[in-house]
Order: sequence, then C-alpha cells, then structure tokens
Amino acid sequence: MERLSKKSRIAILIAGHGTAKGDDVFYKIAKLVEEKTNIKTSVGYVACKPTVRDSLKELIKSGYKEIVVVPLFLVAGSHVLEDIPKMIGIKRKCSDFENVKIYYARHIGADYRLAEVVIDRVKEVLDTGAKSEGFS
Repeated sequence: MERLSKKSRIAILIAGHGTAKGDDVFYKIAKLVEEKTNIKTSVGYVACKPTVRDSLKELIKSGYKEIVVVPLFLVAGSHVLEDIPKMIGIKRKCSDFENVKIYYARHIGADYRLAEVVIDRVKEVLDTGAKSEGFS
C-alpha cells in the first residue's frame, strides 16, 4: 500500500455486478477505501451504469496513469474471469487504454475478514434479538 500512497496518479476502480437496488453499498465501500488510503476510488458495474469501462475511461480522462481494478465478488465466475477483463482491455486489444497501466486484482474470495463480519452479524442478532428488514 505504501507504493500506492506515494503516487498521485494511481486510482482504484471497484468493479461490481450492479443492480437496480443496493448499488449505494459499492459507493460506501469506495468512500471507505478512499478515506483509508487517500487514493481516488471509483465504482463501475458489469450489469448497469456506470459500467466498469465507463468508469475506467473517466479515471483515464482525469489523468490517472495506473489503475487497479478490484472485482468486488466473492466467487470467480464469468464476470470476474471474462466480462471484467474484456471491459478493461485485458482480454482484447483496446486502444483507449494504451498509455495506462491497468492492474487486475484478485476477487474478494474467501477472505478470513469476511468470517469476522459473519460472526459480527450473528452476534448482533443473538444479542439483540433483532430481525433483519424484509424477513419475518
């Protein structure tokens, strides 16, 4: 992370699936990442606007020369393995991104920190007896 914080022309692009509801979660995560790293962090989607490609173009237009694309997916399915790499020019030649270094990070996967979040959610429910919205 030290290398990233020293370079002002590096940006992070969080790539998500996208849906009509709940996309604000990705922006909240991006804001947390940006606050924690002081690195410009954007969001793009596979299935809705702004697309990963659109967000990548915006970062390049803003002058970023190195962009780290992080797929915010638990499983390495077709979006992670095929769709996003095509959108960012890894799976095909893309003249839009010629003078920019694009790094493609691993998907989130089974990270131990997610187990901590699951445990926290279990404790919340058991300690308070609260029910999640939308469930009976």
